[in-house]
Amino acid sequence: MQLTTATSLATFCAGRFEECTRLAEKVVREMPTFLPAWRIMSAGYALSGLADQANRAMMKVLELDPVARVSVVAPLLPLRRTEDREHYREGLRRAGLPE
Repeated sequence: MQLTTATSLATFCAGRFEECTRLAEKVVREMPTFLPAWRIMSAGYALSGLADQANRAMMKVLELDPVARVSVVAPLLPLRRTEDREHYREGLRRAGLPE
């Protein structure tokens, strides 16, 4: 499942949010408490304009990690490109993760 999560992240960075969320959904069906997939899914939904789905996914993130914050979560991903880091941060924000 970690490979599927990594692929989901790669598609997120490529701007293919529908594919990103589909892959992350597959991961959380098999591993319902795997936070990285929930975070990527929520950001992908948010950046594709699917606010309801993004908010539902973020509610699960916050259920699993009530103290999660953009400032703490975003640096956890080893994203090299500045634009990828900023897209991820923006997706998390839009999905409802507190700063």
